Amino acid sequence: VSMPDITGKSKASAEQQLAEAQLKVTYTEDWSDSVESGKVVSATQQAGAQLHWGDAVTVVISKGPQMVTMPDVRGQSSDDASKTLKALGFEVKISAPLGELTHTVRLQSPDPGASVRLRDSNGKATVVTLTVV
Repeated sequence: VSMPDITGKSKASAEQQLAEAQLKVTYTEDWSDSVESGKVVSATQQAGAQLHWGDAVTVVISKGPQMVTMPDVRGQSSDDASKTLKALGFEVKISAPLGELTHTVRLQSPDPGASVRLRDSNGKATVVTLTVV
């Protein structure tokens, strides 16, 4: 049988096509910054590959982009705040329009408590801007 092209299709559509091809399928889930939740990110076999009935195929289904609740780092030193945010996977930009006298975070963008994508659709880390004084 020929491996169907299921990338980007819904899980239900992929299940139907793989069942018709009589392949043994295992599904896993993973975060994806470019494939919406519930759609196929990838499969262990390339579309068009020649397989035998009962061959094993693992299909990765998207959980969508990974979201993080923004922690409140206001009042912390810029070093501690940066470490906290970088540990979560964010990129940090420091803004000190009045100079860094105390190295204390006064404002942050995105705001604390906001649900934020960890990466954009190209997989690049979201930038958190810390305004320090």
